[in-house]
Amino acid sequence: MMRKWMVGCMCLCLVWLSATMLTGFKQRDGVSTAEHRLAQLWKLSESMQAKPTRWIVKINGEMEFTDGSKSLKGQVETWSEGLLAGKKIELQTKNGKVIVSASWQVNGSRVNWMAVQREANRFFWVYQIEAKRVDSTQSEKQLYAEVQVTQAKFVRQLNDLGLDYNWNGTVQGEKERQAKGSAQVTVEQLEQVIAKEVKLIQMEKYTDNGTYSASYSAPELGQGIVSGKHELHLQMAVHQISGTDQERVSIGLPLITTEY
Repeated sequence: MMRKWMVGCMCLCLVWLSATMLTGFKQRDGVSTAEHRLAQLWKLSESMQAKPTRWIVKINGEMEFTDGSKSLKGQVETWSEGLLAGKKIELQTKNGKVIVSASWQVNGSRVNWMAVQREANRFFWVYQIEAKRVDSTQSEKQLYAEVQVTQAKFVRQLNDLGLDYNWNGTVQGEKERQAKGSAQVTVEQLEQVIAKEVKLIQMEKYTDNGTYSASYSAPELGQGIVSGKHELHLQMAVHQISGTDQERVSIGLPLITTEY
C-alpha cells in the first residue's frame, strides 16, 4: 500500500515541481501565509452552491543542505524526522536520487509527505492534507477546522526551521445538476457571485463532455501562478458525474490540483 502511494506521490512531486519551475510560483508574503490562503478558500467555498465535502491543501518548497560532515542521505533523514515530529518515514534511493516519504492520519485528515532529491544538495518537498466528509453529521465548519489544525501545526514547524513555502488549496462539493449541459452554466453562476467581491478576468477555459473549467486573473486574491504570458489566481470547474444526477464543483486557489 505504501509503495503504491509512493509511486503516485512521486509523480505528484514531479508534476508539482515542473509547475513551480516552469510557471513561476510567487513566494510567500505577509498576506499569502497558509493561514490567510486557507481562510480565502473557505470564503470562496461559500459561493459553491454545494456543501464542501473534500479539502486538499498542498504546501511545497525546496531545501538546500550544506553540512558536509553528514551524508546527504543522513541529512535528509534527520531533517525529515524533525519536521515530521517523529512520524515513521521510508527512505530509499532510486537512480541515485534520495526519496523520503511518509503517510499518516491526523485530526481526521490524511497526510502525505514526500521529499525528492533534485540535484546534489537540493530537495523538493511536498506536504499534502486531504480531508473528506465522513458522514452527514459532520458539518462543513468541522471539516474545515480539521484542515486548519493540521495545517497550523505543520506551518509552525516550517517557520521554526526558517523554511519558505508555496501554498495551493482545492475545495470540492457535489450538488444536483440543473440541466443537461449545465457544467458551464454552474461555473458562470459561481463567477457572477465571486465577482461581486473580487474582480475576475477569465484567462483560460477548458471544456469536454460534461466538464467545464475556467481560470482567472484576480490580483486581489494575492498569490498567483504564471501561465504563459499571464498570471492566474483562481480556477473553478464543474464535472457532471456519469450515471448520476449530480455534478462536482471544484474551486482551486490558485489552481485545482486534483481530479475534477
